[in-house]
Amino acid sequence: MNPHSKHEQIVGRFEDLPLATQTATARFLIGAKISEIHTVHAHGQVETVVTYLRHAKVHQLVYSETAGRLIGASEGPGVEEVLAVMSEAGREAVRAGGGRVRKVKVKRNDLDGAEYVQAHYVDDEGVLSNAKFALDGSPQAPQGKAA
Repeated sequence: MNPHSKHEQIVGRFEDLPLATQTATARFLIGAKISEIHTVHAHGQVETVVTYLRHAKVHQLVYSETAGRLIGASEGPGVEEVLAVMSEAGREAVRAGGGRVRKVKVKRNDLDGAEYVQAHYVDDEGVLSNAKFALDGSPQAPQGKAA
């Protein structure tokens, strides 16, 4: 597969996922109804995205098959696990970033490969915003795509 192409594949059942993915995500899915599972192969990385329902709200977990860890979440305990890759100052910067954390995802800069966290927020009026942070909590300027 071309490392610059993107390929997505629906996974029929949770039990069809690799054991490491099942083990890493199952504890976040207790009591939830799984809506969809798909894998994404892009930029030399493989991610599994689990979309699920809990209390009539849609949530997602993103597990990196490549890195072997949870890299995205939209619900409290998952968000905290994703943020664990950051320094304490980094976690505090994300939490103070602009409202209630709606979801987070660890991403990789295409130019230098450095990881950063993109956080999405919702404020009391329902206004959505987002911010990018280096793992130390400093603001992360958006980087262009590699040619």
